[in-house]
Amino acid sequence: MALAAVRRYDDALTSLDTALVIKRSCYYAWTYRGLVLMKLDRHEEAIVSFDKSLRYRPDNPNAWYGKACSYAMQSDLDQAIKHLHRAIILSPNLYRVMAQTDSSFDNIRNTDQFRDLVRGR
Repeated sequence: MALAAVRRYDDALTSLDTALVIKRSCYYAWTYRGLVLMKLDRHEEAIVSFDKSLRYRPDNPNAWYGKACSYAMQSDLDQAIKHLHRAIILSPNLYRVMAQTDSSFDNIRNTDQFRDLVRGR
């Protein structure tokens, strides 16, 4: 996480992969791996990492939110809304507020579906 914070994404990915060798079921390492892969614009791999996180912890709103971001950045409105909805169900206050300003959603921000979801409709 510290390496990603200073934008050393390749090093962060190597560190996360090492952690996952040690403990394959570490859901939060899978989630952070997905977030790092998103920063590298490797969205398909990011989604696979979020899915692995959700396999170990289905109620992980960070992974659902990460999937929503990846799909939104690829302009896949239906999948982005579906996964953002799940994150909001699990933690409504946090993810509704985050989505309103997160640049990951810029591609879909002006759609009725997105506006309705973040407004709670």
